[in-house]
Amino acid sequence: VQVRFALNSGILSVFILDDGFGFSEESLRSACTPFYKGKESTGHSGVGLSICSALCKKHGGCVTICNRDTGGGMVVLKLKVS
Repeated sequence: VQVRFALNSGILSVFILDDGFGFSEESLRSACTPFYKGKESTGHSGVGLSICSALCKKHGGCVTICNRDTGGGMVVLKLKVS
């Protein structure tokens, strides 16, 4: 797992990358839904990404979930900072 940070024009971006199998199509659509657990779930409660999404929105940002071209998944958190 890698974590990278970028600050550009008052937006803090946090990139969380892994080298696993990536997200399924269903997970790409639903991962930020409270209590969502995909078929590949490994025992989590399904609230982490929904909490992150709510916090990012409260700070004028968003959460983006995608698969990397090189394999694995990526979650990007964006927050407005002053």
